[in-house]
Amino acid sequence: MKAVKYFWAISLLVYLGINLLIYLYLPSQVTVFENADTSISAAKGDFFYASMAVLLLVNISFTILGSGVLHIPKQLLLVPKKDFWLKNKETQEVLLKRTKGWARGIATIINMLLLTFVTMIAAKHMDNVPNVEVMTYILPILTILWIVFFFFLFTSTSNVEED
Repeated sequence: MKAVKYFWAISLLVYLGINLLIYLYLPSQVTVFENADTSISAAKGDFFYASMAVLLLVNISFTILGSGVLHIPKQLLLVPKKDFWLKNKETQEVLLKRTKGWARGIATIINMLLLTFVTMIAAKHMDNVPNVEVMTYILPILTILWIVFFFFLFTSTSNVEED
């Protein structure tokens, strides 16, 4: 799960870098949503700060979720084999470590999804933006796989000593 921590940090840096680059080349007014009846637009600064606020909110939420797992009442803890994970300090530490890693992983996937949407909005206004629409199909699949991995991660109790 250590690798997830580094991928999460890299996803934050990549998001910041690409969002700053997009900010430089956007026109002063950005159309965020458009259909036949309505059009929603924002100033480019507002668009940039709103996208950064969403990134911050998502990552803080998942960091709190991952770090606060031991403070959740036992009845509300949605972890397979929760009696095993809560039986002593060693297993609780492994639970905390695995939960932090899993939460960072899902935050990484959401960071990539947010970056995909920001890039798709920027593509309406800029030339030479790569086509990232395929990510809207790949990232939900990754999310489902990561959720399935959650059950595998907490059902497997054989590697507790190694963590």
